Amino acid sequence: MIVKGEAIVLRCINYSNSSQIATFFTRGEGKVGVIGKGTRKYSKSSLSPGSLELLSHLDIVYYYKPAGSLATLKEYDVKNYFPGVRNNLNQVFNAFYILELVNECTVEQDPQKELFEVLLFAIKNINEGEDPTKVRLFFQNSLLHLMGSAPDFRTCQHCGRMLQGQPGLFSILKSNIYCLPCRRFSQGSGMQLDSESIHYLQSLSYVKLETMKHVSFPPIVTRQLDTLFRFYFRCLLNKELKMTKYISRKVIS
Repeated sequence: MIVKGEAIVLRCINYSNSSQIATFFTRGEGKVGVIGKGTRKYSKSSLSPGSLELLSHLDIVYYYKPAGSLATLKEYDVKNYFPGVRNNLNQVFNAFYILELVNECTVEQDPQKELFEVLLFAIKNINEGEDPTKVRLFFQNSLLHLMGSAPDFRTCQHCGRMLQGQPGLFSILKSNIYCLPCRRFSQGSGMQLDSESIHYLQSLSYVKLETMKHVSFPPIVTRQLDTLFRFYFRCLLNKELKMTKYISRKVIS
């Protein structure tokens, strides 16, 4: 069966002297593994769009294969190479982290159109010069909500008290927030968040990614949200993402 659609390149490795193996996140079919035969053969005189590149937004045609088998890429055209992202290492690191996160949090052939739109929107904003750290934090928050794994930062898990204008302790293992008087009930390692960070986390539950340009994080909030999301995803995935060490160097100190 031949399938047509849009895709973003999540991963890509060279395979033989002429071919590549890639992981696409598609609008209609979700994550798809493909082999691109001859995609490394590029000449200025040919009609080939060139080698597959990470981050590229493509129109694709491929021969469908069951999950676990590589589909065969028939043809593709580059819709957007996102050159603005590639001009700055901080932008590259954050964009590649987002790609790795999507790859690790999804399974093959599980259509998630809303996630595709959120991913594309995030990359476009980094390409257009939006603060890449802020885009990544918004994306991580959106991804948790789409996965159904977003914690509730509104009330203390133990006493049920609303957390308004006060710091709290987030339990990474229990995925819940505790007021400081109840912190002993968290039963494990936790991360203390100041009142401002908790306020932003509560607000993010109702904020769409499209409103991101109207929101700015104070430095302390940026640091705490970055640490929180990084450790929370590490707990969910039971692994540290490879790009984490690169983005951690770039967070405001």
